[in-house]
Amino acid sequence: MPPAASLNLLGIAGQVVGVLPTTLVVARDSLAGNPPFADRANSTRWVDSVFGEGLLMRAPEVNWKLPAQMRSIARRAPGIAADPDYMGQAVLRNPDIDKVPDPLISNLRTLMGIAGGRFVLIPAALSFQHDSTGAVEARVNLAGVDTRLGDVVFRSYIVAAGPTPAAAMDAMFDILLPAVTFEP
Repeated sequence: MPPAASLNLLGIAGQVVGVLPTTLVVARDSLAGNPPFADRANSTRWVDSVFGEGLLMRAPEVNWKLPAQMRSIARRAPGIAADPDYMGQAVLRNPDIDKVPDPLISNLRTLMGIAGGRFVLIPAALSFQHDSTGAVEARVNLAGVDTRLGDVVFRSYIVAAGPTPAAAMDAMFDILLPAVTFEP
């Protein structure tokens, strides 16, 4: 897997950037079947919520179009825009994909054209399990796509741990979007 990388916000500050819904969430060991991983709908909704809040809190300089907004955009264009929950974006968890295949890129290009942006951030896959110390470990596979060119322009595979799944996601954001302070 590619090394963990922070998201450089300089190139996307002030731009509309879509965030696709998470479609692949796996909970292992004793986490499976327990909240928020009781079922697929709950786990993906929870991840989308936590992921969206993290982006809004830590990177307000980007005009994020979160999963709920992306769904709304697609619903307003029936027959034109594909449902972002069923585009097959989890395929981008494969680190060997540098060029997004059709029909995924066509669907992304159309959706982002309606949304008014060029770039999309895709949480391609997330898994949660306990590590050897008993902490919850989150493994997050992210891809950033330039929808005009069809290129994967950002990729990061982050492993972060915390006492709870939410804390593990927070630790993941410490790597993805490190804090910028005003202190000298």
